[in-house]
Amino acid sequence: MDRLTALLNSPPVTRRLVAILFVAVAIAIVATGVTLTASSLYSQAYSIRDQRDQLGRLHSAIALKPILQASQRNTIAPEDGPEFLRGASEAVIQANLQTQLIAIAQANGVDVLSIGNTPILQREGMRFAGLQANLSGTNEGIHGTIYAIETTQPYLIVRRAKMNTTLESQHTGNDDQPKTIILQIQFHGALPPGQGLSENATGAVQ
Repeated sequence: MDRLTALLNSPPVTRRLVAILFVAVAIAIVATGVTLTASSLYSQAYSIRDQRDQLGRLHSAIALKPILQASQRNTIAPEDGPEFLRGASEAVIQANLQTQLIAIAQANGVDVLSIGNTPILQREGMRFAGLQANLSGTNEGIHGTIYAIETTQPYLIVRRAKMNTTLESQHTGNDDQPKTIILQIQFHGALPPGQGLSENATGAVQ
């Protein structure tokens, strides 16, 4: 109260300076508040704009996904999948199978005694081409050949496999010498659908 009284009794110049000081302080407070408010609003607006951009990119990605999936389906035809044999015709497919079997047998140290095509099979709307062969080799080589056939692509299905020990290896009497095994095997693979292949392509046994 004494300060207020002293201010009122002070010279006009002093009162004027004090009034200007109060006005300046008030303006500074208001300006600081406006600046802080504007900064906060700008930060919120920037965050909202960034979130809108991210949302737009997500919508674009979602809209583009069906197009990419359709393009991928058109690029990779079903008949080109690993579940189907490949070739321009059944004769070419079965010739490729013979070449593949010979390569597998050689890689496992197994001899191909005979090889030939099986008749085309039709099961549940699917058609299958295959081979039947007689192979000769050690126990390890024969098992490696069967494993390679079953794990190859395009997928092959072993329908029949029979192993016999040769008479010569049974009578040598040398247990250290690997026994020779004869494998009679028949396997098939699925033909690609809708290609109009002939119904009865078979090959002669070599």
